[in-house]
Amino acid sequence: MEVERELRRASLPGGLSTGAKVQGGEHVPQQERYLERLDSNSLLCRLNRNCELVEGALQELTDEEREFVDLFWWHDLASDYGSHEQIVGKELGIADRSVWRWRRRILEKIEPSLRGIDPGVS
Repeated sequence: MEVERELRRASLPGGLSTGAKVQGGEHVPQQERYLERLDSNSLLCRLNRNCELVEGALQELTDEEREFVDLFWWHDLASDYGSHEQIVGKELGIADRSVWRWRRRILEKIEPSLRGIDPGVS
């Protein structure tokens, strides 16, 4: 994955150290140099921004709506006992047709918050 490759590229060898000497004789701790490199990595910054937008959108939802999101989008519930939608409905105690109404209502609620998502980050 591209993000993992960028993380490895940004990492510095060696564990803890007193830091490298810079002009003027000051030491920059290795952890600080690592964080500076991460902050300057555009892919990681874009990925972080996407995560912040999703987290913000989820905060706008009620607990019940967040539970729906968790079941509907983040769990694979398909089984021999029914379709994904049927199982989500059973878990939440709602009819199968209501699952689609919930989905539409939640998407309409969070869509404005997600407009800034960068689709180029995977």
